[in-house]
Order: sequence, then structure tokens, then C-alpha cells
Amino acid sequence: QQQQQQHPEEEQQQHKLEQREQLQQQRTEAELEACRARRSLPILLFDLNGTLTSHTSRRKAAGTNHPRPHVALLARLAKKFRLGIYTSSTVRTVAAAKQMLEKIAGCPLFEPHLIL
Repeated sequence: QQQQQQHPEEEQQQHKLEQREQLQQQRTEAELEACRARRSLPILLFDLNGTLTSHTSRRKAAGTNHPRPHVALLARLAKKFRLGIYTSSTVRTVAAAKQMLEKIAGCPLFEPHLIL
């Protein structure tokens, strides 16, 4: 009798496991489709200094970057374009500017592999 009671529980667990696996596969397929659709979008690359930010010091190492007007509108562009940064700025400057710009926009903007 105990074996009969355990058997339905095992079937329930197996069924739940199968449902989870099916859901995971559906998510993976949806993510792949979204990625494919995203890859078909045009790419827009921006420079930092003078375009997205302005540097406030004569000595580059001592200054700070400030956002240029209307950078919050980049979030709208991110819906129709893949955004990136093409700049001669240092890695440290790019990382700080990227963080600042994405905070202002309220969402991730730049694809990591499009930061050149």
C-alpha cells in the first residue's frame, strides 16, 4: 500500500520536472528568436567626448565627464538600433561614461561587443 502511495507522488514529481524542462526550452527558443531579431537591427556607434559627454578639465586625467543634453533620448534609439561606442577614450573613462549614461536613460543602452 505504501508503494502505491509513493507511485503517484513520483509521477507528480516527474510531471513537474517535464513541465519545467518544456518551459525552459520555450524560454530558450524565445530568447534565441529575440537575439536573431536584435541582430538584424542597424548599428549606431557614438563617440563620447563632445557627442554623449563633455569633459570639464584642461587636464584630461583630472577632469570629469558630464552628460550632454538629451542623452536620455538614447533609450528611444535603443528600441530601433543596436547602440555602441567608438572612442579613443580610456577604458576607465568609457566604463564610467557608460554607467552614467545608462543610469540617466534608466536602462542598458550599449552592447558590450559594440564598445570599441
